[in-house]
Amino acid sequence: MTATTLHFWDDGAAAELAATPGEFLARLPGPLEIFQRGRDRSRYRVVVGMLHGNEPSGLVAIHRWLRAGRTPAVDTSLFVVAVEAARLPPGLAHRMPPGRRDLNRSFAGPFDDVDGALARALHRRIAHRPCEALIDLHNNTGRNPPYGVLTRPSPAHLALVSLFADTTCLLSELKLGTLLEVIADAFPAVTIECGQAHTPAADDVATRGLTRFLDSERLPLASVPESHRFFEQPVRVNLRSGIRLAFAEQPVSEVDLTLRPDIENHNFQRPADGTVVGWLQPGAAWPFRSADAAGRDVSRDCFVLGDDGVLRWRGDLVPIMMTTDARVAFADCLCYLMRQRGLPVAA
Repeated sequence: MTATTLHFWDDGAAAELAATPGEFLARLPGPLEIFQRGRDRSRYRVVVGMLHGNEPSGLVAIHRWLRAGRTPAVDTSLFVVAVEAARLPPGLAHRMPPGRRDLNRSFAGPFDDVDGALARALHRRIAHRPCEALIDLHNNTGRNPPYGVLTRPSPAHLALVSLFADTTCLLSELKLGTLLEVIADAFPAVTIECGQAHTPAADDVATRGLTRFLDSERLPLASVPESHRFFEQPVRVNLRSGIRLAFAEQPVSEVDLTLRPDIENHNFQRPADGTVVGWLQPGAAWPFRSADAAGRDVSRDCFVLGDDGVLRWRGDLVPIMMTTDARVAFADCLCYLMRQRGLPVAA
């Protein structure tokens, strides 16, 4: 079987499971759909776990749900996707196989490679039947509270997020080729960032929310409280190719850009104007590309470079998903910058 094959198990095939998520992963035939018959056979929901091989909370939550032997409220498909990447040594450490595309940036095409073909197969399988809601479970590499991501604000979307978290980010204008984007018009669907990968807290967030989602006879469960935090207007911060990067308390002379190792502590908190981000070596090229929804580079609106080479924050932007993992910073992005608003709808 190739990596593009989306395998299928029904309830019976999933009955005898491995004792741990790691053993469960080792036994999977590849990217997999597990179908469960619900108490109400007329309706259908979807859970997607582990679109990235280094984000295991979705795998853990799905494994725990199956081990519990419970019947979901409605027919449900549980997808475990990035099996190949997750199995690469040392295990659960690779976002995608080396040299390959990010699977969750492949849903808008092209579809003529392994990752595009798998993304299209997954999308088609999800769309084979009317669906009332979808949850896509992820992790971060940095320190972030649990939060939801959605592409359009509505009471149904925000209520889905509230099963897992009290914070929502609206990414309606970014076009990255994610699963959420290609199903945005079909039914309520949200991505849940459960917290830092490989932590019990993130696994527990995924498990509790997944159980509520699958046990609930009707969605949404309740109104969203006014304390729910809402962020919008994202600016994606990328590092320019060729930049030499280090994370340290002081400037590192051998690299172009030194970022403070505690920058991720500012996630979901507005830093004070003038907060030090890091240092840029004299003569080094400007290190950031921060494209807004129109594609305009606004990085110099977000960061200030002093004559002393010190980089500082400015403005009312709030960083989220700030990472101190250089691999993630180059392969995906350094962070997003957003603005906090009141809830956009009476949810």
